[in-house]
Amino acid sequence: MSYSNLRKEIDIAGAIAQTYLNYKRGDISFDAFVMNSVDVAESSDQLIAEHFRVYLETLRDRPDEGSNSALNGIMDFDAIWSNIEGDLDCDETEADMIWGAGQRYFSQVKGKLVA
Repeated sequence: MSYSNLRKEIDIAGAIAQTYLNYKRGDISFDAFVMNSVDVAESSDQLIAEHFRVYLETLRDRPDEGSNSALNGIMDFDAIWSNIEGDLDCDETEADMIWGAGQRYFSQVKGKLVA
């Protein structure tokens, strides 16, 4: 696992977040949001795909603002990092560099979301 894999995971979260914002704007239905998000995540594991679908359904009931908002649930760098951290094949110094670069890239992706 490397920085490029972290970027890929951040790009997936960004695409899902943008689709969610499109749903909140009324451009697409909630079902279209879920279907598009599952397609973007592209999990080959059916069990993971089903759990992801259930997670997406829980976003409907989350508030629009605050730390428990749906958007914060989708765009959570710490969760993305935790998901890939165990797969890193590097020492602690390199992992810290990947983390820092990943945080900067995450901020850029989050800043480009169109509400």
